[in-house]
Amino acid sequence: MRKVSLLWSFLICSALWLSAQQAPGSSPPSATAASITAIGCVISLNGDYILTTDAGKTFRLEGENLQAYSGQKVRALGIMSYSKKPGTNGKAENMVIRADQPTLTLTKIEQVSPTCNPKH
Repeated sequence: MRKVSLLWSFLICSALWLSAQQAPGSSPPSATAASITAIGCVISLNGDYILTTDAGKTFRLEGENLQAYSGQKVRALGIMSYSKKPGTNGKAENMVIRADQPTLTLTKIEQVSPTCNPKH
């Protein structure tokens, strides 16, 4: 009787574990993504576009036609996430989250000022 109970416990636990597994092809919900609006200046740096807010927060921008906003103060709306960067040998299992600079994937961008210079 004890063996049967143990077997049933094992089967129930296995079934629960399998039902909790993710369906193939679906992506996990991202714990590191958030929708935000940021206002700041866009600069081009080494082929990337960076948004720097007045508070000093920086975002790497992803979107189209970013060169048109370089040197301008903008309001950027998008999804903030933390980039993954391959480890030293480039293998996927060595990918790490870069917490130092989040990426802002733009859903909308609009000019606030044609320049980043503060008005005196």
